[in-house]
Amino acid sequence: MPKISLLPAATQFNLADFLAKVDDPSGLTQRGTIEQLKTLLNGGVKVYRALLNQSGTDAPVATVLDNSLGGVPVFSYVNFGVYRGTLLGAFPIGSTLYLIQPSSGLKFGIELDDENPGDGFYVTSRNDAGPSDNLIQDRAIFIFVYPA
Repeated sequence: MPKISLLPAATQFNLADFLAKVDDPSGLTQRGTIEQLKTLLNGGVKVYRALLNQSGTDAPVATVLDNSLGGVPVFSYVNFGVYRGTLLGAFPIGSTLYLIQPSSGLKFGIELDDENPGDGFYVTSRNDAGPSDNLIQDRAIFIFVYPA
């Protein structure tokens, strides 16, 4: 008879902690962590989804909903209404799609960092008066990195 061990109710797992086996779209059996297999089954597309909040001159804080980038972007404050997300080598030019949740009355933007291509992106916020802080509240961002 198999033995079953119960874990404490407070035990939490990260998807990277589990190993799994699946057949990929070509029929080959693949093994890896659940995070690795999610990327494989998603056609190799890496996804970052998060809710951003920003106040004062602080960097935005991300509540990560989904992340298969292989690292976590670090956010920093650049200037009024301008913030930078950085993760070295994670955002190849021509293979990365950036999206930010729109809002009526406020303007938000997300774009490639031209000075450090492939390593980061800018998030911007403005109202009718121009670039402004304290506008990003539970604002969803989506980044899709497609295979080259």
